[in-house]
Amino acid sequence: MMFKPRTRKKTLKHAPLWFAFTGLVVFSLVACGSSSSPGPSPTATTSAPPSATPTPLRVTRVDLAVNPTSIAGRPCGSSASFSYIATFHMPAGTAGGTVQFLYTVNNGRSSSSASVPVSPGEMTKTFPFTSSGTLSPDHTYPGIAQVLVSSPNAVSSPRVKPAGVCTEASAFKVTSIDMTVSPKSLTGLSCGTTLTVTYTATFHLAPNSPGGTIDFLYTWNNGRASPSASTSVGPGQTTATYSFTWSGQLLADHVLPGYGGVTTTSPNAISSPLVKPEGLCA
Repeated sequence: MMFKPRTRKKTLKHAPLWFAFTGLVVFSLVACGSSSSPGPSPTATTSAPPSATPTPLRVTRVDLAVNPTSIAGRPCGSSASFSYIATFHMPAGTAGGTVQFLYTVNNGRSSSSASVPVSPGEMTKTFPFTSSGTLSPDHTYPGIAQVLVSSPNAVSSPRVKPAGVCTEASAFKVTSIDMTVSPKSLTGLSCGTTLTVTYTATFHLAPNSPGGTIDFLYTWNNGRASPSASTSVGPGQTTATYSFTWSGQLLADHVLPGYGGVTTTSPNAISSPLVKPEGLCA
């Protein structure tokens, strides 16, 4: 008996399962990747604040100061000078312009006009002025100072004057004179040594005087020679000094350096003690 060989039926071969699974994974990853891409970033916006509108110029107050602040103790009849400074205050943000005003140093009996420019936004402005005169025994000088603004608006400073009053002046007079000498001693110096000796006179004056000039004679050899000299004294000054010298060799006869001193001739006559270095050269 003959057997026929078996023939296998050809069957369609399918792709392996791992390929299909891989494809699904790839597809899934691609799909996930496309869905996670970032979107557009939001844009930040800023807006500048609106600019402030300048306001018309206006003076809110005026300060006024004087220097010196007091005349207490100063002699009446002496000359004096005073410096004043006015400070104008404006609010912030002003448009600028010109401040016009009057100022007085004698309580309004006379006044001067002036003005100061103000730049946009400027908040303070100063104006200096001065006054000079003689301190009056009736205390009318220095007077009251004040600043009165007329434009852009009306405003006044406080009324200002130096504190205190002057002191009644006494007559210009020398009350006493002190004398000193340097070196004070010649002890230990050899005769024949060249030396300079300085004599100093200190004039004492009556307080609260108007000042003036002291005229006098001075000597370093007990009056055998007496040159003339003078020194000026300011108002209220109570002391003044004057120095003169002798230079030469110390001699064995001990005549020089001699006695030194001064005698005033004006404003009144008065003499100092006479002084000389102590001791003798050897």
